[in-house]
Amino acid sequence: MGKLKLLLRILFFSKKILKRPKNVEILMYDDIHQSIFKSFFKNNSFDAFDIRFNEINIIILLKIIIFKGIKNILYNYSLEYIKIVNPKIVINFLDTRIDFYKLKKNFKNMKFVSIQFAYRANKYPDIFQTLKLIKEKNLTCDYIFCFSNSVGKEYLKYIDTKIISLGSFRNNIYLPNFKKKRLEIKKRISFISQYRRPIKDSERSLHKINMIDRNEFYLPEKVCLPIVQNLSFRHNFEFSIIGCSKNEDDLELNFFKKILNNNNFKFFKPKNDYDSYKECYESEIIVFIDSTLGYEAISAGKKAISINSRKPFYDVVSGFGWPFENELKGEFWTNDHSSSEIERIFNYIVNVSSEEWNINVNEFKKNILNFNENNSLLLEKLEL
Repeated sequence: MGKLKLLLRILFFSKKILKRPKNVEILMYDDIHQSIFKSFFKNNSFDAFDIRFNEINIIILLKIIIFKGIKNILYNYSLEYIKIVNPKIVINFLDTRIDFYKLKKNFKNMKFVSIQFAYRANKYPDIFQTLKLIKEKNLTCDYIFCFSNSVGKEYLKYIDTKIISLGSFRNNIYLPNFKKKRLEIKKRISFISQYRRPIKDSERSLHKINMIDRNEFYLPEKVCLPIVQNLSFRHNFEFSIIGCSKNEDDLELNFFKKILNNNNFKFFKPKNDYDSYKECYESEIIVFIDSTLGYEAISAGKKAISINSRKPFYDVVSGFGWPFENELKGEFWTNDHSSSEIERIFNYIVNVSSEEWNINVNEFKKNILNFNENNSLLLEKLEL
């Protein structure tokens, strides 16, 4: 965001806060997803600050403008905010925010912690390719809690930190909750949507996603969904789609109606993240392309197949489970959306025994996405 655009946003659109920020033990960098963290850290004083300038603390803003000007305004605002709050821990749930890793060097007595939010791949604009391109030096934090040791090694190439294989923070919380409630598993095959609403003048424009033509980006869905739907009915399963968009309109539903050319599916529109995980857990089998939620489903023990065939993003080193070195085709994944390949992995997942699948899941958790019940490892390392 340019300086002028940022200043206009602050002046005309930001909510203005006039009181001094309160002192807390744990400060969250960015307030996105703060509700799950506030609940998790309920035994500690907790707050989050908005780095997107939807709201702005006028006292801090005026101070940095007077003494430091408008250059590097986000960086200087963050430094001053953290200094005033004086937390024991600064935590970040958007591990791709490179500006977060520039802060630790100014606060030697505070713990700076980053938590991997989503599955990462070796492609632009994901974090590792971005770091490779910008060649930023002196990035650091105390811990990065990541999905696995294999992806942790990628962070270590660019960031001075200690890595902890935690798995998915949200999955680690939701799964024990579902088991406790003893939710009913339905004879249903659910496909995980990765639909993205078109946004004018952005990387998700009317015609492109991350500079890739939308038709090309969604080619795997267009080819594989009719095949998966037919296979589901052939094996007497219900077929559903777990939606991604939380907007009130029907853009996403109509997108899939057009692909399938029928209404013979259930469409689940989540109200929040929890709903999406719950719908996954209640389905007997999950189908996905390269969605984080699909990887989390396998880590939770759900039977799942991945049709990892987005050609615009695909290369030899970023297939299923990257950066762990898998074959391009395995028992329950493939990089080919031909009908014969989809039927091969579909038949495997329908017929595999629970014992054999548990062996697969244990290997998956060790190498690709760990599971740590209720994030006990995080609390232990942070001494909370």
